[in-house]
Amino acid sequence: MIKKREKGGTMQIFFKKVTLFIFNVGAFVILGCGSIPKNQDSREVNQVLEERLGYSRQSDEKKAENEIEKRVQVLFNEKLTSDSAVQIALLKNPSIQSAFEDLGIARADWVQAGLLKNPIFSGHARFPEGGEGDTNVECAIGTDLLDVLFLPLRKKLASSQFEKVKLRVSHEIMDVIADVKTHFYTLQFTMQIWTMRQMALKAAEISMEFASRQHEAGNISSLDWVNEKVVYEQAELDLIHSEADVEVAREKLIPLLGLSGKGEMSLQIENHLPELPSSDPSLEELEERALAQRLDLAAARKEIEILHRSLSLTQVGVIPSVNVAANTEKDSDGTRVTGPMWELELPLFDQKQPAIARVKNQIRKSQYELAAKENEIRSEVRILKGKMLTARKIVEIYRDKMIPLRGQVIVLTQQNYNYMLMGVYQLLQAKQNEISSQREGIEALGDYWIARVDLEQALGGRVPEAVSEKNSTVLPIQQIEVEQPLQSEMHHHHGGES
Repeated sequence: MIKKREKGGTMQIFFKKVTLFIFNVGAFVILGCGSIPKNQDSREVNQVLEERLGYSRQSDEKKAENEIEKRVQVLFNEKLTSDSAVQIALLKNPSIQSAFEDLGIARADWVQAGLLKNPIFSGHARFPEGGEGDTNVECAIGTDLLDVLFLPLRKKLASSQFEKVKLRVSHEIMDVIADVKTHFYTLQFTMQIWTMRQMALKAAEISMEFASRQHEAGNISSLDWVNEKVVYEQAELDLIHSEADVEVAREKLIPLLGLSGKGEMSLQIENHLPELPSSDPSLEELEERALAQRLDLAAARKEIEILHRSLSLTQVGVIPSVNVAANTEKDSDGTRVTGPMWELELPLFDQKQPAIARVKNQIRKSQYELAAKENEIRSEVRILKGKMLTARKIVEIYRDKMIPLRGQVIVLTQQNYNYMLMGVYQLLQAKQNEISSQREGIEALGDYWIARVDLEQALGGRVPEAVSEKNSTVLPIQQIEVEQPLQSEMHHHHGGES
């Protein structure tokens, strides 16, 4: 604490120098802490997103709302892909905007940690008894010396904490991006399944119509006719369920894009899933990549660094406080005295042993937690890699074997029907089986892309794609023309009976 006793020439000069010194130090600290360019933190997070996932927010809180809406409108002008859906979410998703605000909060804490404590001014006056003589006046202005000495350590500690927040914010945004892509792929494959079930309903409708005519002509039993009606009604129920699945998937995606769903642009998306990549990376490569780039792991390592800095600050701060001061006083007899003064807290009882032990235990605890997290991530990557490979194998079996075989069954059944070796219901059943196989292939392809997004999330970045000379072909899910061939067969058969 710095003390000052009375107004006067020497006293005024003294306090001017002290005040000027404190002001200069404070201004230096403030300017030094506030020297980060505005929006620099957001740009750093955007850079992480660009490097890891290939996406960037490309916006800031100062950008006018109408400019953001214009950019979103440009993206909506074409059918949405998973990438354009993520770009819309980066611009409009409230959770992402909230995460970016955490950067401003952390930056404010970082600046606060680099500020000196405000000096404390105090004073008192002594009046002579009887009202005769001069008044003795004493004033004080002072600060904690250790606060100044520990400032560099505090700034380093706060800087590490700030970096940890950046890592956490980046990780949270990447989680939102993963949710967007997962729900986008879910909407895509539910729409494809809805299309397949429309085709199945058409086939069932034709079969039921033919069965009704056959029943009216007395050529099939009531049981066969009712069975065909059951097949038709089940196909209609399946379509209703599929329509509900599409609506649910759409509604889950809308808020992730930052849309309210009321009076806004409707979602027009590519209604088919992407084709399989030519191949997938090795498991060893994926594990190493996950350990190197997972942001939550980086945040955990940063936490250990923070604790080490905190331990250093705790150990050097065994003496709790040292207040330094300058004192000047003019007594009532006119005598002026000037000199330094100080206050020192003696660490006789509390030498911060518990605080030091606590930080050391926290360091060891964080190290064990980091090791456990690394093991969990390795296992998570192996599980998701296995799920992705399983889905790939299923898709390839449907694409290369099951669906072509179903097509051959239809061709052979058609031939047998033409030779009157099989009935029309067997032909219709073969067509329905083909539609079912294509639907199951779509589901498997959807499982693959969702597993790939989960793996991407586990890696903390995009799944690397292996280079191949030949790209894989799209799952052959073409439109199935069921009306003309089956109707012609139905009319031919009916004509033959008449």
